[in-house]
Amino acid sequence: MLGLTVLPEYFQSEGVNGLLDHLQSHAPFTSIATSPYVMAESDRERGQREPPADAGSGAKRLLDRPLWGKREVWVETAPSFKPNPAHYQSTRYQPAPASELTEREGHMVSDFIAEAKTRGIEVLLQVQAAIPPGYRVQFGGPDDKDRPMLPDGSFPKRRLALNGSLASEDILNYGEGLIRDLMEQHPEASGIRIDWPEYPPYFLDDLFLDFNPQVQPVVEGMNIDFEELKSTVSDTRSAMLNAAKLSDLEQLLTRLSERLRKLIQLKGTLVQNMMNRYRAAIGVSKKLIPGIFPHPWNEIAGSDETNFTNHSDAIFCKLYTMHWPMIVDHYRSQILEANPTHNADELTRVIVEWLGIDSADSYPSSRYTYPDPDTPHPVGSESQRAKIAEAQVRAGESSIVPIAHSYGPVDDFRNRLKVAWEASNHGVLINRYGYVSDEKLKAIAEVCS
Repeated sequence: MLGLTVLPEYFQSEGVNGLLDHLQSHAPFTSIATSPYVMAESDRERGQREPPADAGSGAKRLLDRPLWGKREVWVETAPSFKPNPAHYQSTRYQPAPASELTEREGHMVSDFIAEAKTRGIEVLLQVQAAIPPGYRVQFGGPDDKDRPMLPDGSFPKRRLALNGSLASEDILNYGEGLIRDLMEQHPEASGIRIDWPEYPPYFLDDLFLDFNPQVQPVVEGMNIDFEELKSTVSDTRSAMLNAAKLSDLEQLLTRLSERLRKLIQLKGTLVQNMMNRYRAAIGVSKKLIPGIFPHPWNEIAGSDETNFTNHSDAIFCKLYTMHWPMIVDHYRSQILEANPTHNADELTRVIVEWLGIDSADSYPSSRYTYPDPDTPHPVGSESQRAKIAEAQVRAGESSIVPIAHSYGPVDDFRNRLKVAWEASNHGVLINRYGYVSDEKLKAIAEVCS
């Protein structure tokens, strides 16, 4: 498999046939993921930035492939279809209504799927697992009633992924309805690719979710004491933030999965329930392919490979390596805010080694931040290989397909893609077309042909 994420704004901008011709003239793509929306330019006051700013950390990102002639653009979106209200009667979340933009350009998603199919390329529709309305990552989010909570009942101060609680019936009912609606609206699509089917761990507090009251019946059904779980998780969070010495923090991190064992079990139960329901919604004739973080993130996020093997046609494992140093920065910043006496470089080493993302001679804190567009990602090739191999072992007979991110300088992208391609038994996916310059298309052809 050789797959690429191509979001609708690009075949709106470049044309369906023009874009597909260009891709196929460079590399033998067999799979494309897109999403069920259309886009139009807006302004800074009303629109959202493209490319996404990733909670501010990624504001330095610029598109390698200009969109409507620009490397940075403010946009608004509309669904590419007219939602069928019958699919959303059991949830208070409702899809955005079709608009004039839908009427004018919504057909392009169906046109793209149909044309790609005639060329022997499968198309999957990517949606968000728990961010209504689910079409696009930056647009939407849950009501306060459905937001994940920390053990003290508060909301995390910062989040990148605006996922709702996976115990929310309204969110799960909406997800089921959206999947049914999309497969009804786009029968030629091969299936659904699910993004963030978990509690995405971009900030430190994401590790200690979810104590939304809707979770309590699930916990009690697992014969776990809810108040005791709150206390254990709260104490672990405090110990991490207030460790007197970095050696204490290092020891805590090596035992974190053990200390959070019941919370990890809870997240796994919530994820499995969601995937059971989404599989029932899509049926057996269409593909359902969730995406996960590599270890150790996925275990704490609830997206351990074993939680998906009974529900998925394949699993894509994210090698979004510009996010790895960003996450180090996020974790480091919260720990230093709580305990500024720590040495920042030594704290960086502790976090990097725990996450297993690099094996450098030294770990200056300045190295582990969101990389500029021209800066190679500070991650090790062996680290990436090890994460792919571990994911496949844990997935058993299920196919793990690594997905490399195209953001970054050409040579760095080529090297990371080569690592993923050679380490995988099932091909590779690439996210996303907006960062795939023609030079990078040539690199894809060189590595993956």
